[in-house]
Amino acid sequence: TETYREFILQNKHLFQDKTVLDVGCGTGILSMFAAQAGAAVVYAVDNSEVIYKAIDIVRENKLQDKVVFIKGEVEQVSLPVDKVDIIISEWMGYFLLFESMLDTVLYARDKWLNDRTYVYPDVCSVSVVAVSCSEYWSDRVDYWSDVYGFKMTCMRNDMMKEAAVMFVDPDWIISSHSVLKKFNLASVHSTQLNFKATFTLAITRTDICHALVGYFDVSFMAHCSNPFHFSSSPVEEQTHWKQTLFHLYEPIAVKAGKHSVNCIHTKLSVIELANMICCELH
Repeated sequence: TETYREFILQNKHLFQDKTVLDVGCGTGILSMFAAQAGAAVVYAVDNSEVIYKAIDIVRENKLQDKVVFIKGEVEQVSLPVDKVDIIISEWMGYFLLFESMLDTVLYARDKWLNDRTYVYPDVCSVSVVAVSCSEYWSDRVDYWSDVYGFKMTCMRNDMMKEAAVMFVDPDWIISSHSVLKKFNLASVHSTQLNFKATFTLAITRTDICHALVGYFDVSFMAHCSNPFHFSSSPVEEQTHWKQTLFHLYEPIAVKAGKHSVNCIHTKLSVIELANMICCELH
């Protein structure tokens, strides 16, 4: 949220006297930033009950003449205008695309936006890195091999199929980072979000590889006099999106200077995705 605030308030020329659409407005914080930056009107859309709290918040801050709330799904609602000048949204899900609102933002872009280049954030990427996490593996995975003397293999197997959303210790990283996909919201189509990515990670430390970790980067670039960027990488300041850890079925011994070739299919559900990650050492 802090990055959104800085982007909006340090790029007031984008919002001054403009009609703004806030997709998935939540408590209305982005809408209020836009109003503060000089927007003529902000249409704040959300389908959850929190919108009623947002209405009270906006009234409390005396911005009710600037922010207009519309309850419902973006794909179903009508706006009082045919077009808007700018779209803002905190649409990102974990590993960027899972449980995100990106499809909804793209729908709003195509239906209402005057100029497709005024949707923010506008540049996004997803990346992965290999990690070694022996203590975590022992506590969360190997635990099921001996529970008070009993084997619970089925529990271990179920856990291995699920990605873990968590804060990853930067010291776990044992490879280079690889960008799986980068796209611009001004031009990307929803069908392009279903992709298969083959990538290479250079191993930087001789160790045991237990998992791959996914994270994302987003930027506010187009038309900005002051561009902004933030990342959910484990080496950056923590965000509420954390990182997404994909377990390997069996840990792999790796050596510095070698490479791991992997494949990810983002069209699958996150459980299927965790199941599809594979490694081949060269």
